[in-house]
Parts: sequence; C-alpha cells; structure tokens
Amino acid sequence: MNLDDLRAVVRMQTQTTLADLPDVAIDTYLRQGFERTINAETQWPFYEQSWSLTLPANEMDIALPGDVNEAGIMAIYDETNNFRLSQIGAEQADDSFAGPQVGTMQPYFYSVWNGTLFMYPRVQSADSDRTYRLRGYRRPLVWLNPTTNEPDCDERLHMALTHYAVALAYAQQEDEQLELTYMDRWQRDVELARRAIMEPRHHRPLVFPGSINARTPSGPSWVLVPPTA
Repeated sequence: MNLDDLRAVVRMQTQTTLADLPDVAIDTYLRQGFERTINAETQWPFYEQSWSLTLPANEMDIALPGDVNEAGIMAIYDETNNFRLSQIGAEQADDSFAGPQVGTMQPYFYSVWNGTLFMYPRVQSADSDRTYRLRGYRRPLVWLNPTTNEPDCDERLHMALTHYAVALAYAQQEDEQLELTYMDRWQRDVELARRAIMEPRHHRPLVFPGSINARTPSGPSWVLVPPTA
C-alpha cells in the first residue's frame, strides 16, 4: 500500500474528508505508527543487508555507513584471509590493547563506538587497503520508500499503521473509546504480523557444541593478553 492508499483507509475508517483530516495530520500519525512498530524489533528480515568496508592503508578505524543499525551488526568478515572477526566490548578492548602497539599483524577483533569500527590489535594496517564485509541489519533513513512511496517495511505491517493513525485521529477528537479500540487493533495486528515475519525460514537442527562438518570454528585462535609495560 502506498501513501495514498493508507490515507484513504484512514479517512474511510474515520468517515472524514480532506477538510476534516488533512494529509499532513494523517502522514504524521502514520509516521509515528511506523516508528513505534519498527522499534519492536532490531532484526526485521526485510532490513537484512551486507556492506563492503575498506580499512585504508595505515589506518585502524572504519566509519560505519549511515544506514547501519549498530545493534544489528551480526558479523564482519576479512575477505582477504577468509575469517570472521570477533566483536569485543570497548572496555575490554581498552584493557587488553592499551598503549602503543607495533607490528604488522592483521586485526582479529573489533568494537563499535559512536558509529565507528575500531580494529584490534591497534597496529597500522598493511601498505595496501584491507576489505571487509559487514553483515547485519540496516535502519530506515526515511519511513517512506522514495521510489514506491510505500512504508519501508513488510507489507504485512501496512494495515497496522492505518489502525494507529485512526487511533490518533480519534484521540484528536477526544473519543477515548474509539482511540483505545483502534490502538488495540494496532497492537494485535503488529504482534500477529511480527510472529509471521520473524518465523524461522527453516527449522535448524541443534548442535551441542559443534560447527559444520565438525570443523574448527572460523577465525584465528587468540588469547587476550594485556600488553606489558
């Protein structure tokens, strides 16, 4: 459903006209509903994405793309050496890699702080750039897709947005009973759609413990040792 469709549903439910309920009001209500709905999850499947990152030569940090949801970062892969870096907390990284470090070893760990990937050990990279692949979830930069003028989410959530907008329209009219009725519809529809959208795409066998073909998990063997004075 595009924006015009959503507006039409809201006006039909509230039995209002453009003069009664301007577009700007409906759009504001829909956007509020969109933001509250999307905030229910970090790992919405429709926001899955991969990014190519470059660590410039002689640098140790990478600025994250603007649409990366930091809480939704799942993995970062070294595409040159084919292994997955391990994420560590900023405090643990500070404790373990404090002070100047020398050498030419490649980063094995990363932390995220203020929109930046900090790579560890904190040694300057090789003379050439390093490439990484980030896999995770993006965040919507705008609530409407600029190409289709549809909400930037799964279409199964679209009707729920109209319920939220209708609830706020009745709140403006100080009709508390209808406001609560449509707010309840929004909550129930979001939960039903959320269950369906977040359902596993296939059932996975549980392995305690192990990895594919009993191989050693990806990544180097590494022990965090604070640098000596």
